[in-house]
Amino acid sequence: MPLSDPNAESLTAVPRKFMQGTRVPNEVASDAKPSVLEQLSKPLIRSVGLAYDLSCFEGDGTAPNVRGLKHVAGIQTLSAGTNGAALANLDVVADALGLLAEANADEESAVIVLPPRTWRQILKLKEANGSNKSLIQDSAGSASGGVSRRLFGRAVYLSGNLSLTEAEGTSGNVCNSIYVYVPSEVYAVVREDTVFDVNPYVYGATDETLVTAKMRADLLVPNPAAVVRVTGVK
Repeated sequence: MPLSDPNAESLTAVPRKFMQGTRVPNEVASDAKPSVLEQLSKPLIRSVGLAYDLSCFEGDGTAPNVRGLKHVAGIQTLSAGTNGAALANLDVVADALGLLAEANADEESAVIVLPPRTWRQILKLKEANGSNKSLIQDSAGSASGGVSRRLFGRAVYLSGNLSLTEAEGTSGNVCNSIYVYVPSEVYAVVREDTVFDVNPYVYGATDETLVTAKMRADLLVPNPAAVVRVTGVK
């Protein structure tokens, strides 16, 4: 049995703080039914999660952003067209899955992340010219038939945070990206889970309460080849 040393290196995460807050008059906090603090907790926590979501895909690594997939060195890229193109079929997604397989990544467990407008385009793709049957619909084409949010058996996730103004060639800033990657090769390093905090003292002089939500997290991609970014999708 031949022996060899492992080819490995250490990675260091630098958690960034994602935080959102608002000031609430104490009279409102005392009188509102249902509790205004409880109602504020949900959107504040959601906004922090969305900020982290945006940074994980498009952050440039400069504080307070983490280095998102777009700016990770060594990821695979694939263009939808020299100057960008609307999806006429699902070939670019198939090519992305093929690139993962060629990089020995577990492409069977890959996920696909794209903006809602691209999903809208995909929903309207038809099986063939003159056909009214959706390309991703299991039924015979009835409008009442359901559509699973999956492509080639892989889960599809929508993110409204992905930029819709990326440049591709000389087409102008009208494109977006699709990300196809293996989740087990992308690490969300959460140093502190989202915390909702109420501080009635910092704005005591104005009789207000500060409510905040915050988390500390980073993103590490030890195997960049397990990520494919499809650019130039109109």
